Amino acid sequence: MKRIFIFLLAAGFFTLGSGCGVPESDYKQLESELAAVKEELSRSQGELNSLGKELLDLQKENQALKKQAEKDRLEIKRPETVTRAKSALQGRQPQAKKPRIYTVKPGDTLWQISRKAGVSVEALMKINNIQDTDIKVGQELLLP
Repeated sequence: MKRIFIFLLAAGFFTLGSGCGVPESDYKQLESELAAVKEELSRSQGELNSLGKELLDLQKENQALKKQAEKDRLEIKRPETVTRAKSALQGRQPQAKKPRIYTVKPGDTLWQISRKAGVSVEALMKINNIQDTDIKVGQELLLP
């Protein structure tokens, strides 16, 4: 882009200087350089059009994959009662998950804690009934 700007600036000076003793060969050189710039712009426009089409195709594919993933998730989910019934039939009671607790250390942020725990910041805030992202050193947070 910088090269094109400099070229156009030079072309403007040459145009202003017409009739001031500028050799015709300079004009011809400018015309050939202008033709090269136009060709480069045309080629770049073609590449952009091609990339735009590829992007649209990828977006459509992504939408289809999302729909399929949602459909698969709905089909795979089993009600919790089925799991409990299976456990009861096998003579075992389902084990309750022990809540994980994290104690806030100096320099910790909810974002860092969420990444370490593999949960979203929103989930951390919801389970701990936190309204904003302010946390204090020593504060104990439940981890989902």
